[in-house]
Amino acid sequence: MKNLYRREFIQKSASIALGCSPFYLQLLQKGIPPSKLSISKSNYNLRCIGIRKEIGSCYLDVKENFVFLCNGTSFEIIEILNSERVLSLSKYPLPSEPTNIIVIDDYAYIVIENEGIIVLDIKDKRFPKPIGKFETAVRISGFFNYEKLLYLNMDGKVLKILDIRNPSKFVEIGNIYESSLIDFLIKGDFAYCINHFEGLKIFDIKNPKNPKLISSLKYNWAFNIHNLYSYKYFLCSHVLGTPNDNKVETLMIDATNEENPLIKKVFEWDVNTIRTNDQQRIAYVTDFQRNGIAVLDISIPPKSKELGFYKTKNFFWLDAVLEDCFLGTEKEKGIVIYRYK
Repeated sequence: MKNLYRREFIQKSASIALGCSPFYLQLLQKGIPPSKLSISKSNYNLRCIGIRKEIGSCYLDVKENFVFLCNGTSFEIIEILNSERVLSLSKYPLPSEPTNIIVIDDYAYIVIENEGIIVLDIKDKRFPKPIGKFETAVRISGFFNYEKLLYLNMDGKVLKILDIRNPSKFVEIGNIYESSLIDFLIKGDFAYCINHFEGLKIFDIKNPKNPKLISSLKYNWAFNIHNLYSYKYFLCSHVLGTPNDNKVETLMIDATNEENPLIKKVFEWDVNTIRTNDQQRIAYVTDFQRNGIAVLDISIPPKSKELGFYKTKNFFWLDAVLEDCFLGTEKEKGIVIYRYK
């Protein structure tokens, strides 16, 4: 899920620098080996090995050893060559401030505030070129790709479904009308929508031209949803009491039966991003309550247990798990790589 609210921060410096030491090399799928985790030790130290400071809101997507970055009014492709070198391959000027990005195959879909989406062909990463555009004056506050469809949260009022088989020509094929839509996920034939005031709502979208509400799970002040990937289990955060109380908890919801979602577990977390390793059955969860990354054993989701916790200094949005590092963005810093010791 690419949600507009996931990261917006102001940087203190206009300089661009790689600090401490260069970015780590290629991205790997295996994540942190379980042998390096200990249930008896709950806190792990992180060492910063790379910083690239950015100004304003920073949005990125990571694919293999490439970072696709939107910042200011530009789009940049960065290649992580090895442990000693990082290369900026190209920059492309954007018409105005970007608010989100997702890379699908050889195309970058970039949300431009109050203008819509522009599509860049990035087959040749040294020369991105525009090939399509979806124009709208309505604010796009989140989007999600599933197969050849793109789902857009249109200012919290409509979930718009677009066919993007031809990336140069968007075709609208359906809409889910849901007020106060603050976040959503697509998994298979179902849309899992978070209504800020009413909690989780599940829609059958087998026929995207005619979505149908099939169930709901009510809880107040809901604001996000994350999937534990190969399972139909979701982590959904909400505010307890009223928003002024500033107390957040995260619900683990079992939606194996889409018609009867159930709360299976409650965490005292404020979850912002999740990356999972399905092979090892491990989830890496950023928790804003504690400012850090929790490592979660999800072998049996209802019995999930925390294996360890990595402390960060500021709010950290996790974008990728590297061989022995985390890559993401951090408030008042920019793009950051942390290595665990």
